[in-house]
Amino acid sequence: MNGGGEFKASIDASANGSSFIKTFTSLEKKLEETLTTDKWKDLQAKKKVAKAQCGVRWLKEIDGPDMWLIESTTIMKLGYIPRHDEAIKNGYIYTLEDAVEKWAGDGENGPLDEINFLSHNWCMGPKHSLIDDENFSKAKAIARWHRWRNGAYKRSRGKDTPVLWWIDWSCIDQTNSAPGAAMLPAYIKLCGMCLCFVHDKEGRYFTRGWCRIERCLFTAMNSPRNWFYYLYPPEKFNPWQKVDDPRDGQLTKPTDMEFIVKLTDIALRYWKQNRANNFDGTNDYMSSPWKEAITSELLFGKTPIMSWEMAQHMGSA
Repeated sequence: MNGGGEFKASIDASANGSSFIKTFTSLEKKLEETLTTDKWKDLQAKKKVAKAQCGVRWLKEIDGPDMWLIESTTIMKLGYIPRHDEAIKNGYIYTLEDAVEKWAGDGENGPLDEINFLSHNWCMGPKHSLIDDENFSKAKAIARWHRWRNGAYKRSRGKDTPVLWWIDWSCIDQTNSAPGAAMLPAYIKLCGMCLCFVHDKEGRYFTRGWCRIERCLFTAMNSPRNWFYYLYPPEKFNPWQKVDDPRDGQLTKPTDMEFIVKLTDIALRYWKQNRANNFDGTNDYMSSPWKEAITSELLFGKTPIMSWEMAQHMGSA
């Protein structure tokens, strides 16, 4: 979402705000079902193809906008991350349902083995890719991630196996962003990795309300871990990052706070249940001693979140 707050189609308290509430209300009801019933148990499945297939059915019942995805190979060919309307017009993105139909046959080593979520604040670079800087640093980071994933894992299609990404600029309608913003918990639930892009030396990313809620939701909806990409790497990386309260984050539109509060409430409720179930037992690192470090409730500024720095695995930028 618009971590930087420069979103041109920003949520407001009028019609756009109403569309947020409508979608959010439906989503909230379905999220409760994932906590209290076995109806959507495959959302917790270790087998990623089964999770994606279940996600298609789940999203249809929520009655919100589709979850759109873009392939790493598409961004690599373009050299930039395209805006949603351009991506739709040219067939650069497709829905999760289409992804399942296209890639389920590739099995657990195919593109469905991990859907990636890009958390970032906008750099306001070139007009056709405002989320990036003038050097297209985010597009380049996605290309590096593609090469690393294809090298570090046995991929079904060799070095050209696409990595699937959810990126706000490409995957949310920029003329009516509210429904997509309301669906963030669902989209994040269906992702397996969150890459936090810190593009400036001051670490402005960590101050933004929307960036904080993205990290908060991922740690609660999935597992307490994040990947980080620093355009200007710190001298010493902290492998135990903490999440700050989104409700204290900076917003360009003060009216966005109503939505930040609602999304934060979901994250706090979901964390407590997910933690009680050892985050569904799907992550090997939830064994001692790391398990003892994860608090029973998500405590802002205190709960340690296991973190990795992208450059440590793929070399310097």
